[in-house]
Amino acid sequence: MMTRKLSSSKEEELIRFVTSGAIKKDRDAEIDWRDLVLLNADYQSLEYKIVRDDFEAFCRRWYWILHKIERAPALFVFNNIQRMYHKAKTRFDIILKYRKGGITTYKCAEYFHRTIFHENTKTVILTHHRASTE
Repeated sequence: MMTRKLSSSKEEELIRFVTSGAIKKDRDAEIDWRDLVLLNADYQSLEYKIVRDDFEAFCRRWYWILHKIERAPALFVFNNIQRMYHKAKTRFDIILKYRKGGITTYKCAEYFHRTIFHENTKTVILTHHRASTE
């Protein structure tokens, strides 16, 4: 089976076509639907590589948390403390309990990222209060 690959000029033309909204307006346009499928697959592949290799991008794009004040789902964006820790962390950090800094949220996101992107990785989070675990 031969795999189709879009040329860069064809890809640029498709991106302009799709982003302009013309695909909704002009149903008889001469665009091959297979090219659109390839373009979407290329985009998904690129997105996957970005979030697999860049933890902060993963959090901003895919990791949802419950917003502290609004109590509504929101994408996880690092605060200043989390950003400083992210830049300076090592494999051997010992973090003392720090209230309201967001380190627990950061570590949960980090472990989730590792679990879904690295084979044979399992994550378990324990607490000493049964009600907190449930």
